[in-house]
Amino acid sequence: MRWGETGYSYEQPQQFVFDFDAFEAGLDVFNISERELDFDVMIKAFESDLSSEISYANLHRDPNLKAMAHAFAFNPGGSDHTYPAGFAQEIADLYKDRNFEIAIGESDPNMRLALSLERELQSIADAGGSEDAHWFGIIGSPPLKSMFETALGLLQRVLGSLMSTVR
Repeated sequence: MRWGETGYSYEQPQQFVFDFDAFEAGLDVFNISERELDFDVMIKAFESDLSSEISYANLHRDPNLKAMAHAFAFNPGGSDHTYPAGFAQEIADLYKDRNFEIAIGESDPNMRLALSLERELQSIADAGGSEDAHWFGIIGSPPLKSMFETALGLLQRVLGSLMSTVR
């Protein structure tokens, strides 16, 4: 894999995963939490045959991991992977956008949520599945869960219900 014009060259997933600065930036770009980080899982996803519907990366529960594996495509499935013009710039722009969201979020968490809302909802919709699966995706995303609780007044209703049974 070649990374733009910066001189980075990764022929094996292990080289990328153990270049901690580049790997951490990649995790940020694809919104993968470091707390869920397992180097073996990442390497296995990068090494899986992306042309196979039943490959590890394509079947993984996290659509962000699948997107990252396809973006870096260490094993595209038997053919050399050519990156489109502007690939490195797009990854760099995504990284800058995520860092901007984080910086804004440090002063106002609601603004961070507003900036990432469309992307978060789109990733849940793109994951496919039933309506229930989409709601579970929302519940599984702390920022979206918080936003929907507030928008729908769910937290107040549940707390009010609990408080009335305690009295």
